[in-house]
Amino acid sequence: MLMAIIPYSSILYAQKSIDKKIDQTIKSGEEAYNSGDAAKANSPQDICLSTYNIGVCYFVISENGEALKNFYEAYSICKKNKLDWHKEANILNGIAGVYFEERNYKKAREIAYKCYTTATSNKDSSLSYTCALDMALIANKEKKFNEAIKYIKEAQTYEKRNYKKRSRSLAVEAETMFLQKKYDNVINIAEELLNDKYADKDNKSIVLIYLINIYTERKEYLKAYNCIKQAEDQTGLKNKPYLFESVAKLYKIL
Repeated sequence: MLMAIIPYSSILYAQKSIDKKIDQTIKSGEEAYNSGDAAKANSPQDICLSTYNIGVCYFVISENGEALKNFYEAYSICKKNKLDWHKEANILNGIAGVYFEERNYKKAREIAYKCYTTATSNKDSSLSYTCALDMALIANKEKKFNEAIKYIKEAQTYEKRNYKKRSRSLAVEAETMFLQKKYDNVINIAEELLNDKYADKDNKSIVLIYLINIYTERKEYLKAYNCIKQAEDQTGLKNKPYLFESVAKLYKIL
């Protein structure tokens, strides 16, 4: 599962000194949450945000049970204190992400769609972009590729306001094409994404892993090997297993 629903977080996601930062965030957040004095001093907004961010940290290290526990706790705080719709939508996005990781696509779709309709009805272009791509990812897993393309195209309409996000929609589109074995399309998308100076490492790593598999299947082994060298520098914690799996397939043949 290369592409994932990424919690729309206020913390730094995934790549920069990941283990140390995540451990520090979880420890600090839990200490603050469990402190009676802190609980009295902090506003519901602060407690909700801290709890949510602890959930994101657990999500990043694939502790999905703890992630879901914290997301639902944050959601409860949000509803109880009637916090703003944006916080609620972000939390729902995180919950959908956990169910997606657990391959409960029915539940992920139900929650992600609620987040999507909330974002679009409130005309929040950034969150609408994220949620549309979440819906595309779920559609991919359900092999509803026409639906996935519809959501991808919708997401891309929001990129006119923020072209730096383009790599995310390209990576999702690459997955849609890869799952249908439309490999020439994947190669074309990868060329555009890899040459995008704003593309982040996660999205580059995803298309490079697709290319390794494509070139291996096509017996273009030198191209596959060259992609491995690039992917090793780009691939983060969550996608390392998929890179190793793809490399193993290639080396098994050679």
